[in-house]
Amino acid sequence: MADYVTFARAYEALEHWMAQPDLLPVLQRELQRLIEQLERNSDAELKDEICDRFHKHLKYGTGGLRSLMGAGNNRFNIYTVRWATQAICKYLQAEPNAPLWNCEATLTRDEAAKGGVNDNGVGAVYSVGKPLLSMAVAYDSRTLSDRFALETAGVLLANGFRVYLFPTTAPAPLLSFAVRHFGCRGGIMITAGHNPSTYNGYRLYDSQGCPVPAHAAADLQAIMNDLDVFKDIQVIEADAEAFTTRKGPDGRPLLNVIGKDLWAAYEATLLRCSSGVRCEKLEVVTTPLNGTGSGLLQEVLHKLDVAQVHAVPEQEKPDPNFTTCPVPNPEKQEALRKGLTLCETLSTPDLLLASDPDCGRLGTAVRLKEPRPGKGTYQRLTSNQLGILLLDFLCSARRLPDSPVLIKSVLATPLADAIAARYGLTTINVLPGFSHIGRQLHTLEKEGRLGSFVFAFDGSGGFLSNPALRDKDALNAAFITAEMAAYYKNQNKTLTERLEELYRKYGYFLEKELEISLEGHAGSLQMEKIMKDLRRNTPETVMGSDVIAVTDFLKREDGGPTADIFRMELEDGGRITVRPSATESKLKITLSTKEPTPEAAAALVDRMELSVKGWIKEWSKSTKR
Repeated sequence: MADYVTFARAYEALEHWMAQPDLLPVLQRELQRLIEQLERNSDAELKDEICDRFHKHLKYGTGGLRSLMGAGNNRFNIYTVRWATQAICKYLQAEPNAPLWNCEATLTRDEAAKGGVNDNGVGAVYSVGKPLLSMAVAYDSRTLSDRFALETAGVLLANGFRVYLFPTTAPAPLLSFAVRHFGCRGGIMITAGHNPSTYNGYRLYDSQGCPVPAHAAADLQAIMNDLDVFKDIQVIEADAEAFTTRKGPDGRPLLNVIGKDLWAAYEATLLRCSSGVRCEKLEVVTTPLNGTGSGLLQEVLHKLDVAQVHAVPEQEKPDPNFTTCPVPNPEKQEALRKGLTLCETLSTPDLLLASDPDCGRLGTAVRLKEPRPGKGTYQRLTSNQLGILLLDFLCSARRLPDSPVLIKSVLATPLADAIAARYGLTTINVLPGFSHIGRQLHTLEKEGRLGSFVFAFDGSGGFLSNPALRDKDALNAAFITAEMAAYYKNQNKTLTERLEELYRKYGYFLEKELEISLEGHAGSLQMEKIMKDLRRNTPETVMGSDVIAVTDFLKREDGGPTADIFRMELEDGGRITVRPSATESKLKITLSTKEPTPEAAAALVDRMELSVKGWIKEWSKSTKR
């Protein structure tokens, strides 16, 4: 429950919003309803909602800014979008050579004309001298995403930035590529990834096309917090003549609408990632889950000459409400339900490929040689399973570069480390969030070692083998997954059979993720208390197994970036990792183990789950006292 001071400050902020003469009527009505409800019944839940909306500001995480849409400082609306964009403008105008945002011209003009890649197929930033401050802006298929993109562009234009604006919905990886292709100082993607339709968000990229990590966004956050959400904002309305006619010092229009040439340039880098596997015998079902991958997944597969590609008809077109899939996360079985139904109906597809709304994450299901009783002929692969299959494929079916490198999240399966060691790869483990993977790619590029990069994945549906990008890419992942499926099909082998071979060789690694939803202001406080209590009162045993080591990622002895992650290693080989989600109001608990048999691995994970569910009950009781 919110305390008196917190609520008083939140209500003062609410009144500030209501005092704005030009406040959007829809937001004004929303706030008026809140006030009327409060006058009738000032219960704790309503006060918590007001505190959640107004006491806090939108906060940068590994997924950028992300929140429910609605009125308030901690909600996504046109005013908070302008607010966040104004903070970026002030930061770059004050610090034009800030390291994260400093364009580095590493391509010649001819190389840029060839598609933003050099002769080795390696992408890089192209710019001539130090250009006018510029940003690329894209948006997904969510409700109001197009409006939010125009508001973002309007603030950038009012502050004298050159803007490269996508004319229609676009995948997040294409924005990452656009930043590098056009030599921009950064990029902004309006998206909430795989969150439900009631959310929207703001994903920020630096001059390398890399998502800006939470720790690096601290300066931006401070500037944003110092600005008034209304009076300190410069904006050109999208229907104003100046929106399209304003010119820069060079006499050229500041607004540039991106054309089809960008897709051709991106596609050229994608084709350079090909292993040359023949895919004529492959049959695939695709679904963009009503997001930005619409049509693009099929186009990528056609480039591989995949024999048959079937789209899930109900999910092929953009739908801001995600009617057929309320939680459009391709890691979840429910999100794949329509695709799996089509696969079972057709009975012959080898593979199901599903991308999330901004086309960053990829989910898969594969055909089995024999149906499972009561479960059908198709099996969903977890993100970790797909990750290790892709890593093994890229290592075994291709010629590896000198000093090859794998980059992975600390949350991804340790089986990847074992496979990498077998093939002689150096493994770089990073904190969750593809921003950290992108940062490592940038380091490799600066050191002249980008050609050593083989693969990256995060264990949460994010994959990358294309060195021209700095963010997860479902199109790139779909491309190499199709090649991999064809590679094994040509050997009369399924992906699940290859997965079983890997388990027999390296051990049965098993991961399971539990989630606790903790919504609103009260939920945020609850999550903080749980993490503090876990650090202060770490259990000595879990289901009879001693806790033999703990890792607190908030305390890094090497001086590297930190994160609110706490890990316990058990004597019996189990591992428990607890962390707040960076993109949702959830506490996430990952259970993992390695055993000689699948039965032993499942039994150990079940024991850990039983123990953790007991903790959850205790946490729930203690945080409500």
